[in-house]
Amino acid sequence: MSAKFEIKQGSSEQYRFNLKAANGEIILSSESYKEKEGARKGIESVKKNAPDDARYERKTASNGQPFFVLKAANGEVRVRWLGHRLHAELNVAVAEGLSVEQGHDIANRVRHELLHNLQFLSNATIHIDPANASGEKYHHIEAHAHGGEPAHSH
Repeated sequence: MSAKFEIKQGSSEQYRFNLKAANGEIILSSESYKEKEGARKGIESVKKNAPDDARYERKTASNGQPFFVLKAANGEVRVRWLGHRLHAELNVAVAEGLSVEQGHDIANRVRHELLHNLQFLSNATIHIDPANASGEKYHHIEAHAHGGEPAHSH
């Protein structure tokens, strides 16, 4: 039996996928997706990006165990080891027009699912974006000057 992808829906009604090795061990876990189709597209992204060695960050856990992070082309999921624990940062796109409270509720549910399903994860910071303005490119601040300082960007 070869490795296979499995899509599951969590208690937050979000979808995520795992890539399981032939022995059943999870070797890759995805971010959460609002729709099952998003998870399917995530699998296609993994299949597309996995052969590209530049997409991998190879790391060693504090216990000496090697691990990797397969980065999406959009760079919007970031996972780091802090001591013996993992910390994740990710952007989640939600329907335009949701209230701040509704977006906050989604972020809490995504965080809860991550904490329950990713071993060694101790914290996750979830940034909510409207679907029509999602991604790091919408958070970039163009070069500017103020307060007598030289021009700079963020």
